[in-house]
Amino acid sequence: MIFDEIKNWLLDLLFPKRCLACGEYGNFVCGECLRKFSFLEEQECPNCRKKNRFGFFCNEKCRKGFYFDQLIVCSSYNKNILIRNLITNFKYKFVKELSFVLAEALRTQFVYTSQFIPEFSKAIFVPVPIHKKRLLYRGFNQSKLLTENLLFYLKNDPDFENKFENVESFDCLIREEYSIGQAKLHRAERLKNLKGSIKFDQEFSNKIKNKFLILIDDVATTCTTINECSKVLKQFGARHICGLVLARGQ
Repeated sequence: MIFDEIKNWLLDLLFPKRCLACGEYGNFVCGECLRKFSFLEEQECPNCRKKNRFGFFCNEKCRKGFYFDQLIVCSSYNKNILIRNLITNFKYKFVKELSFVLAEALRTQFVYTSQFIPEFSKAIFVPVPIHKKRLLYRGFNQSKLLTENLLFYLKNDPDFENKFENVESFDCLIREEYSIGQAKLHRAERLKNLKGSIKFDQEFSNKIKNKFLILIDDVATTCTTINECSKVLKQFGARHICGLVLARGQ
């Protein structure tokens, strides 16, 4: 504990934190920029991107080829410089403490949506998996860390009383095949890159059957990763799957 405190003090001394939006010294996100954080006012169809309230597919034509049921997005990756910088530093520069700020964004969007979709109050969170080689390289699974912090916020905020006491989290997906990161690939390549790479830990079979699941990830663009995870979860009996992500790219 003392060693960690000394290490953090030295890091702050040698590399002082600056706001990732405006550059002000002090924290990774200053209070002023945090207040300006822009959440999406509307969700959209995951396929055609037509605006709607809760991220459902427009119709069966739009839904064709997809295994999840809806997608809830906090912000725009391309239009929100703060969320983009936070995710980049968290995911690619391995700044783990940013997970607390990002999980707070997920919490805000989750709690808002839970007012209109009662199933959210008894949902099961499932983090998107990463391969063990990438886990060793990065040191953490960003989706799992976000999921853990989100669950902590929901369970320990006295303002929620017992509203989310039945929300659970199961790390039940496994990434078996190592492949190129999705961010580096075009749509057709992403589809091929992930096909068959996600497996299910069958110890959790009875725990997800007929349940309302929420897949947690940082960024969705083509939704290939969420869809491949959802395909596996639906095969093992999941009733409804909602993707919950920080941002969506173009």
